[in-house]
Amino acid sequence: MSSSSENLTTLTCPSGNAHVTIANLGATIIDYTVHGHRVVPGFPNVKDYLKPTNPYAGATIGRVSNRIQGAKLSLPLAGRQSHGLDSNDAYAKKGASCLHGGADGFHQKVFEGPIIDTTKEGSTATFTLHSPHMEAGFPGDITVKAIYSLAESPSASGSGSTFSLGVEYSAVLNANSPVDEAVVALTNHSYFTVSGNSTNAGTELRLATSSILEINPDTLIPNGKIGPHADLPSGSFAPITITHTEPVIDNCFVLDDDCPLDTRQKPLQPFARLYHPSTRLHLEASTTEPAFQLTTGESLAVAPGLEKRGGFALEAQRFVNAVNNADWIGQVKIWKGDVWGSKTTYSIWKD
Repeated sequence: MSSSSENLTTLTCPSGNAHVTIANLGATIIDYTVHGHRVVPGFPNVKDYLKPTNPYAGATIGRVSNRIQGAKLSLPLAGRQSHGLDSNDAYAKKGASCLHGGADGFHQKVFEGPIIDTTKEGSTATFTLHSPHMEAGFPGDITVKAIYSLAESPSASGSGSTFSLGVEYSAVLNANSPVDEAVVALTNHSYFTVSGNSTNAGTELRLATSSILEINPDTLIPNGKIGPHADLPSGSFAPITITHTEPVIDNCFVLDDDCPLDTRQKPLQPFARLYHPSTRLHLEASTTEPAFQLTTGESLAVAPGLEKRGGFALEAQRFVNAVNNADWIGQVKIWKGDVWGSKTTYSIWKD
């Protein structure tokens, strides 16, 4: 483990009431604290993020997030009919999938930087990663930027402040790449909690949509159809009360099918809201992305120091397995001269 992988960068808002700490390893958010409440659960030290029991907590996920069916790029790309990938999905009952870029994905890479920019509104840290051609089986020589920001502004109620953590990603296919096309789909895998406790119990969850990518229950791969979630209320931002055991959610929710390669040209739209009466903390997640994977944190049970249902994964992203779907591959396929981009914010305020 190199010394740079242990480097930590902390951004603090002007009032001192919120800060975020990012590690160069995986450009990982290891702490986001607001009004003394740690809203991103994490491990006590950076070395713990290298353990195989780490459920990708806080990490930048790439080169392609979520699942790739058959651990293979099965559509023609970069001069080949297919590309084999790492089969590392331990969650599906059947089938071999590549999950979150493989075992040696971006969550295990040491990013360069950061470059820090500070203004009166807040601070920004930019991390950079070079991923060479055929790394983890993916064609194309690419450069990725992970840009984190922390800003403070007056709350809408006129009392107190709103603290906004921004997560922005970009990727380009480098001019010296030996191939002219590649696939990219990045996200951040932080878990969020506003409960002030070790689990999410008592949290009120509201989602912008109940529409999901329908999946094969054994392989967890989408079947190409979009439909309503069977166990969640329909309607925009209908309240869902989270208990110690129910509901169990792990789905890709669809916001819209309008997805330019660089979604940052689109306005941010809220997709999830959290509130807990004991802390009086509100969290609103907004994104330019067409979808988001939401889980209720069952996988945190395998991580020492974390607890089952101890946080919500709110992963803004492209459609799952888009690399192997002819109708969706435009969301993730880049050529030389293209820019892949996304932006997501996590805003927190207190009653």
